[in-house]
Amino acid sequence: MKQGSATNPPSISVIVPMHDRRAYIEECIDSIFAQTFQDFEILCIDDGSTDGSAEFCTETYGTDSRFHLVRQAQAGAGAARNRGLALAHGKYAAFLDSDDFIGVDALEKMFRLAEVTQADVVESMGRYLLREGENVLHPLAEDPKQSSEPYGLSQNLAERMPWYQEAPFNVGSRLYRRAFLAREHLQFPELMCHEDSVFLTECFFRARVYVRTPFFYYVQRLSDTSILRGRKTLEDVLRVAEEIPRVVACIGENLGRLSFFKEHPEALRRVQGIQVTAMLRVAQTWMERVRRESAEAV
Repeated sequence: MKQGSATNPPSISVIVPMHDRRAYIEECIDSIFAQTFQDFEILCIDDGSTDGSAEFCTETYGTDSRFHLVRQAQAGAGAARNRGLALAHGKYAAFLDSDDFIGVDALEKMFRLAEVTQADVVESMGRYLLREGENVLHPLAEDPKQSSEPYGLSQNLAERMPWYQEAPFNVGSRLYRRAFLAREHLQFPELMCHEDSVFLTECFFRARVYVRTPFFYYVQRLSDTSILRGRKTLEDVLRVAEEIPRVVACIGENLGRLSFFKEHPEALRRVQGIQVTAMLRVAQTWMERVRRESAEAV
C-alpha cells in the first residue's frame, strides 16, 4: 500500500476483486478514474490471476497514488473483498466486479445521498445488463415500489421484513458506510458460493438507516466467462446444492443474535427459506444448461 491513505483518508474505497479478467479490467478501472467524484481510492485485490491482469494494472495504473494493487493466492471473491475491507481507509466502501463497470456519476450521486440521509447502506434499485458482443445497455429495474424518488426503509424490522423478498442480491449496487460494517463486524463468510447473499442479508437487517434510490449506475457484463452465463458442469450444480445447508446455518447464526429474530423465529425461517429458494433456482437453471450443452455435444 502506498503511504498517505491513513492520514488523508478518501471519501470512498472502491474494492475490485480480480481473477483472470485481463479482457475487461481496463474498462472496469477506467470507469472509476472517469468519475465526476474524484475523492476515492481503488483497492484492486488480485486473487491469483495468471493471465497478466495484475501486471497490466501495475503498468497502467501504478503511478496513480489512489490505485493500490494487492496480490494474494486464489481464495475466492469473498476473501478478496474481505482483504479490501481490511485495507480500506474510506468513509464509505463500494464493490465493483472486475468484468463490470459503472457510470461516470455513480460515486458522486451515491455519496451525496448517503451524506444527506446519513445512511448505513444506500441501495440502487436496478442495474444495466451488457450482453457479450453488444453495445446496448439493457436496464433492469428491481424496485417493487417503483418509486421515482429515494426512500428509506423502516427501522422497525417487522415493517422492513416484507421488503426483503424483493431485495436483489448484487453486492456492487450499493454504497456502505464503513463504520457500520465495522460496528456490526460484517464480512463475507467463507462459503464456496452465495457468500454475497449472506453479506447483503445481514446488511439489510442490521443497518439502522437503509435507503433505496431509483438511480441506476452499475453495468453488469454477461460474458461467456461470467458466473451467470459461463459454461456449467454437473459439479457446479452440486456445489450450489451442497452449500445450501451452510448458507442456511450461516444466516441462522448471524441473524439469530438480533432480538427481532429471537422473538420471531418464523421470520428467520422465512429469510432462510427465501435464500434456499434462490439457490435452488440457480441450481435448476444451471442443470438445464448442463443438459442442453450435453445434448448439443452429442
